Amino acid sequence: MLKGIRKATSILPQKARLPITPAILRRVWDVVKAPPTSPDTLMIWAAMNVCFFGFLRSGEVCSPSPTSHDPTWHLCLNDIALDSHDNPTKAFITIKASKTDPFRQGVTITLGKTNQPLCPITALLPYLALRGALTGPLFQFTDGSFLTRETFVKEVKSLLQAANIDPTPYSGHSFRIGAATTAAQAGMDAALIQTLGRWKSSAYQVYIRIPRESLATVSQAMAAAK
Repeated sequence: MLKGIRKATSILPQKARLPITPAILRRVWDVVKAPPTSPDTLMIWAAMNVCFFGFLRSGEVCSPSPTSHDPTWHLCLNDIALDSHDNPTKAFITIKASKTDPFRQGVTITLGKTNQPLCPITALLPYLALRGALTGPLFQFTDGSFLTRETFVKEVKSLLQAANIDPTPYSGHSFRIGAATTAAQAGMDAALIQTLGRWKSSAYQVYIRIPRESLATVSQAMAAAK
């Protein structure tokens, strides 16, 4: 009897997680840019853009707790580099480890300037200016606490609600799902999408061989999508 219950339970459909799309992000941006915009809101907006345009899992940009992190594993300020201090058009973010990288080889994600309202570079720059050069996790609140996955999801849902979007079917993974969906709708090659999302261990090798100029144009194509 118990085995039957467990088996029946295991095949029950899970709650669907909807993708975060450019259309949704534009609605959220309308909320974010409405004054007064707090530094912490700019931080969440920057993290949202990094997750979406970088095809990242929310756990890859967050710390495990508000007060602790491992700099050899989690995303830190020194893991991000810009191609220019005066007029940056690209950001390079090193993901040191992930569940698809068991040997911790690391991979560098390239984000490009889109010259559109949705842009990972223009989302990052105001936050980085406010954050300053303090060492530690890339994403921190003004009170010094670190951004965790749970808090990130909570804040994202709050912004969705403010944009009159039902936040229930969205999760931290919705950015990664949305990135893949958007890239496919933009006509990107399936192999490139698989590489950008690092869905196979072999994708690390392919990613390294793709010119950074080509990777930077991905952000622009995604930002232009509906």
